[in-house]
Amino acid sequence: MFNDPRPLTPSDPFHICPRCGKQAMKEVEQNHFHCIWCGFDRRINDLSDNNLITALAIVIATCLIVVLLSL
Repeated sequence: MFNDPRPLTPSDPFHICPRCGKQAMKEVEQNHFHCIWCGFDRRINDLSDNNLITALAIVIATCLIVVLLSL
């Protein structure tokens, strides 16, 4: 997987491609970017809500385990 230190955001018209290094990443659909130079694709999912739900589930599971072990 390619790591780009700068996250892609839909507000910028072109981005630097993490594969070829050219400023050729274009948003072709909402949250879907494609490099017009080398063909690299990246989809950006809004995971902020999913991350919150996952963190909450981990906290609840941890609390349940602690309660069950203390019985």
